[in-house]
Amino acid sequence: YTDASYYEGDWYLDKHHGEGEFRYRSGTLYKGSWIQGTKQGRGEFILPNGAIYRGAIQNGLPHKSGTYIGGENDIVASYEGEWMNGFFHGKGNVILQNGDSYQGSFANNTFCGEGTFTSVATETVYEGKWEEGALVSKVTVISPHFTVQNANVWTNCLILPNSTTAEHIKLCLPVHIVFPYFPHLF
Repeated sequence: YTDASYYEGDWYLDKHHGEGEFRYRSGTLYKGSWIQGTKQGRGEFILPNGAIYRGAIQNGLPHKSGTYIGGENDIVASYEGEWMNGFFHGKGNVILQNGDSYQGSFANNTFCGEGTFTSVATETVYEGKWEEGALVSKVTVISPHFTVQNANVWTNCLILPNSTTAEHIKLCLPVHIVFPYFPHLF
């Protein structure tokens, strides 16, 4: 290829077909199945920062089920679960580089649906319904210092009753994460 990319593998009717490896000029390497010139089936992407995706591929992108291991300067340490067109989408488990984790539903790379976020730094677990990366309802908070069920949510903050006074405590969550858009990497 004129851009310094190269393919090594099976061909059929002048198209990549079967098993093969393609190295992009960027340094990304794809190893896996091809159907009529398109990455399709099972495969592995190894990105220049050391990140690795292994799993199902459809139309050249992670799709259905797969595992992502983050690389250098990546917010994600690991993700295992469902994908759609290169996005975390469906049920999955993500562990961030700082040790925080989320287990539950995703839509387009954000927490969406029922899920549990665990903060390592505060030793706190947040369970509830998420939309676009933020808690929105049915929130349970479990901490070494207190447990609250069915807390009210306001702009990703919880309004908790204070047991010692008539006032309320506003606890803002340390999470509103939108993950990077992966398809441009593949």
